Amino acid sequence: MLPLPNLNEQDLNSILQNTIQAVYRKEDVWQDWDIHDPGVTFLELFTVLKQEQMQQMNTITMRSLEKYLKLLQIKRQQNQCARTRVCLRANKETWIPEGYTIGQEDIPYEVAQAGIVLDNEILAYGNGDTMTCSYLPYQQEQIQATVFTQKRDCFYIGFQHPLPENVAFRLYFALEPDPVLQRNPLQEGYSPLSAVVWEYFDQNTNKWEALEVQQDETMAFLYSGTVILYRKGGAHGTPFGQALYAIRARCIRYGYEKSPMLAQCLCNSFDLIQQQTKCRSVFFSLEAFEKNEMMVQSMVAGKEQYKLYIRNENGWKNAKDAGIAYMLLEPTLQGRRLATSDRQKLFDAFSGMTSDTNVFLLLLYQQDFASKRILGISNGAIHQEYSVPLEKNAVYDSFSLMVQEKQNASVWEKVESLDGCNNIAPVYMLHAAKAAVRFGDHHDGKAPAPNSQIILTSFATTKLAQGNIQAHVLDGILPDGIQVWQYQNGIGGKDAESKEELLMRIRTCMDTQKRAVTAEDYRTLAMQTPGLCMGQVTVLPLYRPHLKRYPQVQEENAVTLVIAPSVFTQNQNAIQGYLQTVRQYMEQFRLITTKLYVMAVEYIPIDIEMEIRIEQNQIHIKEKLQKTVSDYIEACQKNIPGAFIYYGELYGLLESVPMVNHVKYLQMESGVAVEKNEFGDIRVPHYAHAYLRNCSIMFF
Repeated sequence: MLPLPNLNEQDLNSILQNTIQAVYRKEDVWQDWDIHDPGVTFLELFTVLKQEQMQQMNTITMRSLEKYLKLLQIKRQQNQCARTRVCLRANKETWIPEGYTIGQEDIPYEVAQAGIVLDNEILAYGNGDTMTCSYLPYQQEQIQATVFTQKRDCFYIGFQHPLPENVAFRLYFALEPDPVLQRNPLQEGYSPLSAVVWEYFDQNTNKWEALEVQQDETMAFLYSGTVILYRKGGAHGTPFGQALYAIRARCIRYGYEKSPMLAQCLCNSFDLIQQQTKCRSVFFSLEAFEKNEMMVQSMVAGKEQYKLYIRNENGWKNAKDAGIAYMLLEPTLQGRRLATSDRQKLFDAFSGMTSDTNVFLLLLYQQDFASKRILGISNGAIHQEYSVPLEKNAVYDSFSLMVQEKQNASVWEKVESLDGCNNIAPVYMLHAAKAAVRFGDHHDGKAPAPNSQIILTSFATTKLAQGNIQAHVLDGILPDGIQVWQYQNGIGGKDAESKEELLMRIRTCMDTQKRAVTAEDYRTLAMQTPGLCMGQVTVLPLYRPHLKRYPQVQEENAVTLVIAPSVFTQNQNAIQGYLQTVRQYMEQFRLITTKLYVMAVEYIPIDIEMEIRIEQNQIHIKEKLQKTVSDYIEACQKNIPGAFIYYGELYGLLESVPMVNHVKYLQMESGVAVEKNEFGDIRVPHYAHAYLRNCSIMFF
């Protein structure tokens, strides 16, 4: 990024002195430059104005910055809500809607996704093969369990009661942290290295039947996260002759570098978000209307404050104005169903629309917020601004509004900047901290027409960083009898990105490598491959796999990446998964004319035999000698593809070890065919890594 010139580099005194000298050079008649002179007073006044002008010119306005961000396709980071997780318990199956409030009034948390609290708990867990299982007593706080191995491919969970039919249930799995397995963050489109299916034991068929996986944040036990499962039918039974209603995760493709270790497993786990929803919009498609499955999973504070809009050719029309009656039915375990009158009349109105078209818009309001839902009445002027009365810190991502003109309303789009928007585009900008919106000027975005209503359709507030509470703050019993156990800290709440933070991030983004040209480019980008634990990447320019006599013989326009995970593994599924994932990820960075190859590192075993004379009664001398040899082999290969392991250097290194008198015999061999010269030096192939396999030491 080019450095910006400093247009405000002069202070008041230097500007004044430069001005006096310039005046004196043009006309030397003026001799009195003391502060009592009126002319000097005017010069001082102009000096102050000049400095203010330079300060304004030196400032990058937010509008200019927004234009620059649009060119770079960088979005400003808006405010974020804190998040945490809780475990809920109830005496009966209870539906928890999205937006269900948990916590104190000053820092309220809401359920992020609707779900069912089961009257059930985990009693035991265990692993085994497809036919056997050894259960262990369940501990809620902390468990130590190997989920899968290559020979024991099933992980079992035993419940107190059968799991109900046609109900989704939620499990949270926390994996044991491993300092060696530090996975790169995930990106969209990542395919897990492993594959897992979930099953329950059906006592009618006496077989394991499939469970539907509605969500798997763990990516087949690669990460900690929530798994949501759904049992469609059958009779949940108890296998292995034990009084436990079991489900199991069965690994059908073992792609782990190391067996995943489980630290915690919880039933009825719910994600919470720190916000207070005032109003919420819910869309329903024509397909949902045809199937009569217009289910509402969200209810703002459970109040009966809602309005329905129906799509027509001109936008959205109030259902009451269209003569359509509607109501929300009592909640069930699937949510609340929206029912309407005159279904045939509506079918006729929707003729010609596709099944995925949204035809209903339901607005849900808190009872005390219903009077605030209309922000104002448009006067038709440009750059109209409206704010939500007595509210601030709006959640940016949850904010939406519509503009109603006469009988019909239209949903307007929230944009980062009005600059560049079409003059008839229905758009607006949101200042989240002030809970205020601004409309266009008929040049960059249009302004609402005179006498039209500005109506909030979705709005929530947040406490930002104040929501980052400690674990167990939300623990307790709610008024409806639901027990809450908060087992994670609240994290992630923060203000919107400041201008200074944004400028710093822009500079960082500009420095981010987005094309692979040099060997270092390839190495740096490959080390960032999402979802992998990259240990080492060796880049071999002008090389393709199995090319003989490299580097004397080279392949034009070719680059080979030699991949090594952070842990040694002989699992071929994991190795092939690494190669495929790296190849797919690096494809977006390579130049069109470059042929890219990815291969796994080949490990070369080195066997050492030595006969040494040492001083008497030396303890741990064998361990010291073995470590000396191993460290030398590693040091020879550090960032040097195709390195030599020198016989003479190792011989001298061993003789320099304290308490070693003489090295009588030293032999260095490899378990595979490698290049070895007349001096006994071993050359490690460019695509390989040598390691000490055996070290035989004899004393004389």
